[in-house]
Amino acid sequence: MRGRAPLLLSLVLNAALLAALWIWFRREAAPHAPAATPNLPGITNGLVRTNVVVRRQNYIWSEIESEDNQR
Repeated sequence: MRGRAPLLLSLVLNAALLAALWIWFRREAAPHAPAATPNLPGITNGLVRTNVVVRRQNYIWSEIESEDNQR
């Protein structure tokens, strides 16, 4: 019967910790008010448009090859 009190205390403390974490994460996940966006060129409906240029980089084996420094 001596182990019953520490076990009950542990269960109560774990339940309190679980409740506190649940409240904490619910508060973090609450939706925030959208920030006001200034009128900048390239911004449409809150989305920023960027010009991205993608090109293929051609490598030459001699550029990436390391020298053999074995003796």
